[in-house]
Amino acid sequence: MVSASMSSRTRSLARFPGHIGVTSDPSILASFASDQSGRAGARPIAIAHPTSTEEIQAVVRWAIAQGVPLVPVSSKSGPRRRGDTVCDHPSIIMDLSGMNKVVHVDGDDAIAVIEPGVTFSQFDAALKGHGLRSFRPLAPRASKSVLTAFLEREPVTVPGQHWDSADPLAALELVFGSGDLFRTGGAALPGTLEENLARGNRQMINSGPMHTDFGRVIQGAQGALGVVSWASIYCQRIPAIEVPLFATSDSLEAITDLCYRMLRRRSAGQLFILNGRQLALLLADSLQRFEALKAALPPWILYVELSAAAYFPEEAIAYRRADLERDAASLAVTVASDVAGISAKAMAQWMTAESGPGEAALGLARQEVFFLSQLDKVQKHIDALEPTDRADSCIYVQPLAQGVNAHCQFAFLGKAGEEQMLSRRAVKAAERLAASNGFFSRPYHPWAGVPFERDKAIVPLLARTKSLFDPHAILQPGAQSLGIRQ
Repeated sequence: MVSASMSSRTRSLARFPGHIGVTSDPSILASFASDQSGRAGARPIAIAHPTSTEEIQAVVRWAIAQGVPLVPVSSKSGPRRRGDTVCDHPSIIMDLSGMNKVVHVDGDDAIAVIEPGVTFSQFDAALKGHGLRSFRPLAPRASKSVLTAFLEREPVTVPGQHWDSADPLAALELVFGSGDLFRTGGAALPGTLEENLARGNRQMINSGPMHTDFGRVIQGAQGALGVVSWASIYCQRIPAIEVPLFATSDSLEAITDLCYRMLRRRSAGQLFILNGRQLALLLADSLQRFEALKAALPPWILYVELSAAAYFPEEAIAYRRADLERDAASLAVTVASDVAGISAKAMAQWMTAESGPGEAALGLARQEVFFLSQLDKVQKHIDALEPTDRADSCIYVQPLAQGVNAHCQFAFLGKAGEEQMLSRRAVKAAERLAASNGFFSRPYHPWAGVPFERDKAIVPLLARTKSLFDPHAILQPGAQSLGIRQ
């Protein structure tokens, strides 16, 4: 087991595999001792850069032998803001961003195999020639690892093609904390990945082999159970026609009802709900622009892209738009191609580009709280907040799994330097949202302890799970996913 007070011997790089690259620049190491979430930890010992599955295994086995903890990281750079890569103990950062190959793309089956360092822009460039594109979270940063986003169950913006909480992640190859290699689902066929691809086998299935579903256990574990070396990812077929539109209203209930109707008809591609403050934050390139947009935008905006495949696409778009406009009229919702001077077409282009400047460029600090609920329960969660939080939070609601549930996100803004105040505010909001039955499936600092306080019985079960997959407790010993107190 790893001790918080490690000896000088275990803190060294003695007998570290010499063929694996290592970074020991003090300024780079210091960046992993804390992040924008406010979580503080220890400066890591070094950063290791494995470039293959075999090298990942070598690092894990060395860590077991030396008693040194490992913190896996796949995104090349920050900003990091959820505390999930902060070192609670002097550790080795295992940086997988150099493993950045798009190994294979299959346009017929709409699936690809990628390594952990692949970013969304790189992935989309590889997919485009096959008539595909990636499913994306809203506004991922330029350096964001595709694989990390989906391992952490980041919500994607196309709910009509989201069928399961694991989507779009399929099969995995991973190294458990024991040092053992394992492949899940369609990756578990005999032979190497290259041999199976040459035979025409595709890694389509995520569960298995046999009755196991370890991929689902690995998801959301924040690197505390295993290290993924490659995965197969379901991809989106590029529609023949897409028509981006805004639907706006003063009423969240009306917007929610319209959203449900569209999900039932499966007429849309991208689809999500924002309040005006959140849309202003996404698109503003200055504080002045943010304030102007915030004042001009309506309270609630449904962004939707009507989409049609290559079979009679014009006719499909025509009846889908007619359905949308009829439903919107019955709910007193306005449908338009622009709002407050923002073009829906420009928004569609922004959706495929790298994320905007973000709150830091506006001189603001941000702290966010998110959880799962149902679309028709969002207003109840808003009502559970304190009046000031209701009035000035940035709200993003992403329907998931055909609208069966939804990712609900509240972000609180303040001036730079007010991070501690925002952290306290986020914890209080999380407590109120949990009391209103929000389900916190992805615990992060500073409110990671809130869901575990409400279900203390699960903590020993998570500890037992870790002991099975990481018996030496060397992977991310401070993982918030396990209910460890912050």
